[in-house]
Amino acid sequence: MDGFPSHLAERTRHRNSVPSPHGSGPVVVWLKSSFRLHENPAIDLGRHIAAEHNRPLLIYHGIDERYPHASLRHHTMLLDAAVDMDEGCRKAGLRYVLHVARDGHRPSVMKAFSQSASCIITDLFPLPPWTNWVDSIAASAACPVFDVDCHCVIPMPLFGKSVDRPYKFRDATKKMRKKRLQATWPTIDVRPEAYTGPLPFEPVNVNEDIKNLSKRFELLSKCSIDPSVLPVWHERGGEKEALSKWQRFYDKGLNGYARRRNNAADPNGVSRLSAAFHYGFLSPMRVAREAAAVGTKSAEKYLDELLIFREHPWHHIFAASDPYDASNLPEWALQSWRETSDDPRVVRLKDHEMEYAASPLTLWNLCQRSLLRHGELHNNLRMTWGKAVPLWTESLEHSLYIGQTLNDKYALDGRDPSSVVGVQWCHGLFDRPFFPSMPVMGVVRKRDVVTHRVSP
Repeated sequence: MDGFPSHLAERTRHRNSVPSPHGSGPVVVWLKSSFRLHENPAIDLGRHIAAEHNRPLLIYHGIDERYPHASLRHHTMLLDAAVDMDEGCRKAGLRYVLHVARDGHRPSVMKAFSQSASCIITDLFPLPPWTNWVDSIAASAACPVFDVDCHCVIPMPLFGKSVDRPYKFRDATKKMRKKRLQATWPTIDVRPEAYTGPLPFEPVNVNEDIKNLSKRFELLSKCSIDPSVLPVWHERGGEKEALSKWQRFYDKGLNGYARRRNNAADPNGVSRLSAAFHYGFLSPMRVAREAAAVGTKSAEKYLDELLIFREHPWHHIFAASDPYDASNLPEWALQSWRETSDDPRVVRLKDHEMEYAASPLTLWNLCQRSLLRHGELHNNLRMTWGKAVPLWTESLEHSLYIGQTLNDKYALDGRDPSSVVGVQWCHGLFDRPFFPSMPVMGVVRKRDVVTHRVSP
């Protein structure tokens, strides 16, 4: 790592003890969560290592069936990304290959690459099962394995601590943030040879079988995924649409952000880019740099949301040994939940009643239907939605479970460090106690659905 460009070295972890590229096989960039060509540190590091060690380079995109809540909705976004990646890599002179696990096509691709590749680089995504997959490959690989942060402006390997309040994260990272907002993303101006050798799987022909929607759905029908969570038909995934959406917001929405951001009835008052950041379609480094150059109060507020309230959860999850567990809550919140554990719930809902928006509250049902149909929920409603769940469930653990399940199954930006923290924040994470104690919620901050519905 001593020879890596500094802007990549600070983002990179060496995951095993193999010191340098091994054998004559390709440098494999294994993409799991960062599907873009622009400002992609994993691809840039792959280019650098391949050129430095005179090895061919392969960009590998594998779509598994074993990720949490695998469904038509999430798979469709990943396949949209594949279309843009295939086209972009061709233009850049890179070899991109796509594997979609399905009937008759379930080889252990990364296990095979762990023995045949000269080096493996992957994008750092700090949630299980992705972390477990990387740990397993790193432990068995005959070559060096690196993971690279492609999701945060302040790299997780550089800071990567859990601090209990957002303002503390803001203060602790101020100098690092300023330095990176003022620097353009360096270009890795090398053109390694593209790998053309044998593969441990049959690649999907993106141009024929993914671009063509009829053939795409024929392929999807062979995947062991949830067919009941339908794609959000009006939302296209991939790098091109993410860049266009950012440009539209930059041109027409950014300067009104501070004034409009809390109005859930205003669909253009916020950027609606959380899914693009989650799937890695859009570089947060680029967005932050361009927003910082605007210099208005609205741009500053947007940067606060992007760089503090989004990145703080990523660094917290990176440092957490068991990200989903209730033990991540502060002790005051855990004590409060223990003290109210026997409080009667006036309404007790079954899981399927919450999932299909059959609560007694109209606003909550509208929020849940938005997730069901659109895969999206305005940020000003998300906390209100999440804080109603404990009132209808029998325990803290079940409230955390069903809140996370409903979010991750349907939200396009679900299964993300930000959404894990968001659900736990509804239960006291990154907050302080509010007295006096109330039934069920105790001293955890309350946000009443009825009050929110009638508030101006």
